[in-house]
Amino acid sequence: MVALLDAREPVPPDLPAAIETFGQALRLLHRDFLAGRTPEIARSQALHAVEAGRRARSAGLGFSGTIVASQIFIAAGELLQASGLTKAEADRMAGV
Repeated sequence: MVALLDAREPVPPDLPAAIETFGQALRLLHRDFLAGRTPEIARSQALHAVEAGRRARSAGLGFSGTIVASQIFIAAGELLQASGLTKAEADRMAGV
């Protein structure tokens, strides 16, 4: 994100929203594991982060912004896998 800002690339509002939403998904996943719950809400938040990342990409990103969006997709896929989905299913859902 720092490189994106340093390069003065466009930052569609959905890009920081995707980062924030992914952070929420990660916190929810942690809480669900501690409580022994199925992480359905964490999965849903991860998918919301992916959708925000896709909207940001559609709005127009520079080189660094595209990398940030890609990192969101990859991290969301890993979170989905950590939540109990298979790698193939998690990657498909995250668009990786």
